[in-house]
Amino acid sequence: MNLAGGPSTIVTRYTSYFVNGYTFYTRERDEKHPVQNSGVSIRAKSMHISSAKGKNPVYGTMNYFGFIEDIWELDYCGLHVALFKCKWTDNNYVRIDSDGITVVDFRRLGYKNDPFIMASQAIQVFYTTDPSNAELSLVVPMKPKLYRDGQEDEEDCSDIPSFTQGMPPVEEIDEFDDDVSHLVRPDIEWTRVEAAKRKKKKT
Repeated sequence: MNLAGGPSTIVTRYTSYFVNGYTFYTRERDEKHPVQNSGVSIRAKSMHISSAKGKNPVYGTMNYFGFIEDIWELDYCGLHVALFKCKWTDNNYVRIDSDGITVVDFRRLGYKNDPFIMASQAIQVFYTTDPSNAELSLVVPMKPKLYRDGQEDEEDCSDIPSFTQGMPPVEEIDEFDDDVSHLVRPDIEWTRVEAAKRKKKKT
């Protein structure tokens, strides 16, 4: 009966969200950090028609790529459901290059009437500029991380429940892996800071 009544009319918005072993940011928050966390992908079934006159649609599974613009959490009488509002590239302009790397064109946006996905469906990806064409982006899949008992545990996240049962605190996350050189954005200036040397105590 509670679910039939629909969600609360109050929607909670976030700029970051942890789910499926990934920490996601909105694109606006991403612009303030040197590491990119707003890239998102989803694998979904879709209908394909060969031509405008085609009468035999074919159903297949495709990957869609985009950025997170907003993060909403709906409250169904205590059951919290997180949604990502995204901007998606048009899959008609997505291709696989000779090295097997997915290439996307963010000048070509699509699916504007279907921007939302459930957070539990999201897969994190990183976009880097195509060295052969600065107007295109290469897709780099990210590996999820799970944390159990304070220990980092990398493994398959397929058994994670479809609905998140609670919202983790929204914090400034500034701790990264040791090797993040492939994630650093080239469009932001950075400064090297040398650690201060400790003075030896006199004995």
